[in-house]
Amino acid sequence: MDDETFEEYVVDGAILGRIADYLKQGDKVDLVSYTGRLLEVEVKADMVDELLEKRLDQNRRGNAFALRSGMYFLTSGIWRPGPDYLEVGDKVSTHPKTGKTLRRL
Repeated sequence: MDDETFEEYVVDGAILGRIADYLKQGDKVDLVSYTGRLLEVEVKADMVDELLEKRLDQNRRGNAFALRSGMYFLTSGIWRPGPDYLEVGDKVSTHPKTGKTLRRL
């Protein structure tokens, strides 16, 4: 919804791409259009999610000091891979275009 005119826009999922996995109600985005045709959706900031569930990869073998990875269920409703040190309740910043977990907040 446009904050100034209160006009609502419908955006095709193909244009959103991976960003659609992370968008939540109230997130701010810029719509890029040319001659009335929507070309791209740009997220104004990194996406922030809370970790709701954690599943560690127990099948890794090798160096005991190597970082283990796991899968994390986020408030956006998706499972994402991430490092072992993250805990349930942590908030993480995710890059909207790559889906990569950037840092713990």
